[in-house]
Amino acid sequence: MGTIKAIVFDAFGTLFKFTRGSSARTIMKHIMDLGIEVDEKAFLEEWKPFYTSHTVGADTFMTEREIFFARNQMLYERYNVDRDARADADELLSEASKRVAFPDVPIALEEIKKHYKVFIGSNTDNSPGGRG
Repeated sequence: MGTIKAIVFDAFGTLFKFTRGSSARTIMKHIMDLGIEVDEKAFLEEWKPFYTSHTVGADTFMTEREIFFARNQMLYERYNVDRDARADADELLSEASKRVAFPDVPIALEEIKKHYKVFIGSNTDNSPGGRG
């Protein structure tokens, strides 16, 4: 095996903080704001597999925007909610674009870049934060 020339880091959860379930809770709040009762545990249990089925081992690539839109639409139909699922997907992407790096990441990457090419990857989207 040759000399290591580059290192690829996964973005979310490795370099950047993100809160599991925050998108789900935003959509759940939209539903509850309409006076609809929602079981949080059941809602979250339904939310995650839908996302996972479109990102882990999926045959067809979907952007995060497409996944959020499809999931929002599915849940709005299930709860009989009249909201703009696409606009709410954009809201979720806007929030996602505000993710920040863990505190030690910038300094660590600067040191690593002195010796290797550094790449940041993600299996969730080709346009982070929906910025095409």
